[in-house]
Amino acid sequence: LKVSFVGEEGVDEGGVKKEFFQLLCAQLFDFTYGMFRGTESGREVWFSPSRGPSFGSDDSQEYQLVGVLVGLAIYNSVLLDLHFPLVAYKKLLGLPVGFADLKELDAEMGEGLQKLLEWKEEGGGERGSGGGKVEDVFGLCFEVDWVEFGEVRRHELVEGGRGLEVTAANRQDYVRLYVEWVLDGSIRKSFEEFKSGFDRVMGGSSISLLKPEELMLLVCGTPHLNLRELEAVAR
Repeated sequence: LKVSFVGEEGVDEGGVKKEFFQLLCAQLFDFTYGMFRGTESGREVWFSPSRGPSFGSDDSQEYQLVGVLVGLAIYNSVLLDLHFPLVAYKKLLGLPVGFADLKELDAEMGEGLQKLLEWKEEGGGERGSGGGKVEDVFGLCFEVDWVEFGEVRRHELVEGGRGLEVTAANRQDYVRLYVEWVLDGSIRKSFEEFKSGFDRVMGGSSISLLKPEELMLLVCGTPHLNLRELEAVAR
């Protein structure tokens, strides 16, 4: 890929191409567009929940273009200022994801679900928890909600979930369905389009032989530099 900007002279020896990708990332991952959102840590980006019936062809094409962008960056050895959590790369490689990935994506949410699973209704529980009934203490039902452009959206995890309380007997099912919704169901359309764009560039390559951590390094490089190691081999 060779890049030139209209009205600017210069031969692309890597710097212009890098700037091209930087400018694209800055706009495509602007949270005001609503395609992506920040994670709980604030250091990574994640897909916004698909907009149900309002999810149209324009959205589909935009997510495809983001996938193409990531693929082109890898193909051209350009590191992006783009930080997806590891679970995104697992999904790109077709690997299974689960509760541990949700904990990494949103530590606060993961801790809350873990506390729900460990809660003991009698005689106290782990970390000093326990004593009351799950439905009384947590007040949950089989429904999730999120904020989209200032408006609260809701989704039932099962039919009639709004009226189904989470109890000690069904909390395992609730956590499983919640994790599936966050990592797959809520972003299925957008992620499928993103992956199709990525595969248009990188499909059929040796990418499938990589580990998720290695694919992440190809996209954004090493996130943390060990300056002591650098100092030890520098003069």
